[in-house]
Amino acid sequence: MDHNIILIRSESSIRPFKEIFEGFFPEGRVDFPGPRTTFIVQPVSESPPNPEDLYHLLLSDIEENLTFLSLPGVAQTLFGDDFLINGLAQIKHGHYEYEAFLLALIKAGKSYQDTLRRSIGSALESTHIHNALALAHHNMNISLAAKALYVHRNTLNYRIESIREKTGINIRQFDGLMIFHLLFS
Repeated sequence: MDHNIILIRSESSIRPFKEIFEGFFPEGRVDFPGPRTTFIVQPVSESPPNPEDLYHLLLSDIEENLTFLSLPGVAQTLFGDDFLINGLAQIKHGHYEYEAFLLALIKAGKSYQDTLRRSIGSALESTHIHNALALAHHNMNISLAAKALYVHRNTLNYRIESIREKTGINIRQFDGLMIFHLLFS
């Protein structure tokens, strides 16, 4: 079953808020891998609360700096829990969607870049990476990129969707395509 993940990190213990998290995610699994971190795995079939609304609600209840990350379940498989939790500690407080989190990790240093490049690269064929870079080179214009690759536009659309399914990264959006450009150019 597909699932989404929400990671939350605070300056102090957030275990006292376990009931709040379990109330928001009755079908989900709420874990506390550390005293300042919670890891919520939520089935996609469950109607999720808006992550931005949840972030602001928690911020008003906890009254301290939070780092809040929402990402697709494939990220857990691709990078592993430890990488995601350690990465969360490396970025500024705030609410991050998946692609913004990956860009922040790219800025955090070479070791994160190497891990991201290796993990994303191993999930894809070289053709996928080549197609993503062609899309970036052609300013996100699928028709021009497809012509340059000598493939039909629908073939390129299929490959772009395949990248999203395998990595969770949407290269139809600027941030997603920037990740590929920074890691593989």
